[in-house]
Amino acid sequence: MGVAGVHWWDAWHFTPEEFSAVYQARLKYDAIAERGQWERARWQTTTMVQMQMGRGKALRYDSLIKFPWERARVVMTMQQRSGMTQEDWNIRIAKLAAAPSPKKK
Repeated sequence: MGVAGVHWWDAWHFTPEEFSAVYQARLKYDAIAERGQWERARWQTTTMVQMQMGRGKALRYDSLIKFPWERARVVMTMQQRSGMTQEDWNIRIAKLAAAPSPKKK
């Protein structure tokens, strides 16, 4: 647990959920640090290649390589996922609203 910055005595008393949370946080921290190293290496490479190119020629840093975390995420709406139109959703919601509620004891 020294890698995660937790004293062994504290780690010994962790519940499985707490241990998992510390472990996941450490993985996230390491991933962010690694991203920074990759982006720094790309910037340095772009700078070195740029010096060898002729005047007036520009090179963008993302033209060399595009990392997975830079790709645009496609966000789908509930309608796109289900294939239902807004009218279908309205009919379904109206049916649910009209249905009798279960009796509470």
